[in-house]
Amino acid sequence: MTKLIIQIPCYNEEYTLPQTLQDLPRHLPGIDEIEYLVVDDGSQDRTVEVAREWGVHHIVRLKQNCGLAHAFQTGLEAAIRAGADIIVNTDADNQYRGADVERLIEPILAGKADIVVGDRGVAALEHFSPLKRLLQRLGSWVVEHAAGIPIPDATSGFRALTRDAALRMTVLGDYTYTLETLIQAGARRMKVVYVPIRTNPQTRASRLIRNIPSFLLLSAVTIVRFYIMYRPLRVFITIGALLLGGGVLVGARFLYYFVVGQGGGKVQSLILAAILSIIGFQVCLIGLIADLVRLNRRMLEETLYRVRRAEGAYTPLLLSTSSTSSTLPTLQTLQTSKRMEVSMDERIRATVQAQAQDGTLRCAGAFRIAGELDVPPLAVGKAADELGIHLTHCQLGLFGYGEQGAVVKAADSVPPELEAAIRRQLQQLGSDRLPCRTAWEIAAQLRIPRMHVANAAEALGVRIGPCQLGAFGGEKGHHKGAL
Repeated sequence: MTKLIIQIPCYNEEYTLPQTLQDLPRHLPGIDEIEYLVVDDGSQDRTVEVAREWGVHHIVRLKQNCGLAHAFQTGLEAAIRAGADIIVNTDADNQYRGADVERLIEPILAGKADIVVGDRGVAALEHFSPLKRLLQRLGSWVVEHAAGIPIPDATSGFRALTRDAALRMTVLGDYTYTLETLIQAGARRMKVVYVPIRTNPQTRASRLIRNIPSFLLLSAVTIVRFYIMYRPLRVFITIGALLLGGGVLVGARFLYYFVVGQGGGKVQSLILAAILSIIGFQVCLIGLIADLVRLNRRMLEETLYRVRRAEGAYTPLLLSTSSTSSTLPTLQTLQTSKRMEVSMDERIRATVQAQAQDGTLRCAGAFRIAGELDVPPLAVGKAADELGIHLTHCQLGLFGYGEQGAVVKAADSVPPELEAAIRRQLQQLGSDRLPCRTAWEIAAQLRIPRMHVANAAEALGVRIGPCQLGAFGGEKGHHKGAL
């Protein structure tokens, strides 16, 4: 099975996130499973609540705003732990079209690329000013020479990575990941492919590019910093050679005048030649030391890659397999995975027991526990059953409301297709109650938030339930701890 996870770094995106999620594909050729992952970079609005309402599979919350680069790296690590074989990164402002995800992953499925980047055709983007288009082309040209690979669009964030490429990525910068990861890919001899993509109309101003001077400065610092990091010998030897060459030329000038008998007033040239030569020699030595540091860093990166691969191969609650590896897990690895699973089960039970009151736990609290521990709601439901804790107020918790009070409101009007879907399901079930799982399926089919189905049911006089069973594993019978 090939699993695709589409990650979306977010910072205060409650208004644009629904458009982005609605536009993303649900099924793709060559992909068996598609999941969405939202990285909340310390948002102060309802970004997380909106993601839950839209049924996002994985939500990672950062306690404070750490920047786009950190959110991107956090998303990669979370996607690896979730068992992704291919990871697609897109922006939360709906800049990129979800239909182009298929274009993005085609070279990876064909085995022709490690990283695929969407080329927006920056020279023709209408919402870019002429100056910005010129600077984008210039920046791409600079990064292309720094990375040593063809790069038509350096700042495009719409990109796909194989699991192995994601495991090897280490984003160290604070500003943006786009330039750094391309330089890394070039230094590590990864196959980078560009495919043409389309963009949607701009929904808001860029938060990354606040003004052209600061963008140029930060981009230049990023390029220089990471080019030196990955090719220090070339940089320092070049600088040292220029200084040594200057010292030789100035020294030759002094020697010429000295030979013809006019060297008396040229002592300054001799001093300058000595200074340039000494500094040039020292810079070359610094280059050699920096190259040794680079080699040491490569060994550390390889160690980090192996550790990540070992940690990411087996998640605490799901033993994942990757299409990039044909080796079977060893007994020691399976035993380690089992210990991790038991440890996580104990954490879930301890958290459920601590937050339960009088032997009950509200569904909203159960979903919050699942989000905080990054585990499926089914695992929390199982732990509650094992502890004899009853889950209550599930309709409210499931549809994104709080843990206090019944706040489901009837919709002012119900779209005909939504009413027809609800009526059809009730007729098939032969009941006047709509199970929560069925409500979820209706929301997924119509690509609307689950809350809208709840509001419509209230308007139509349809009760939603049983919700504990629909949320935690079944619609009939009682949920058992053995699930």
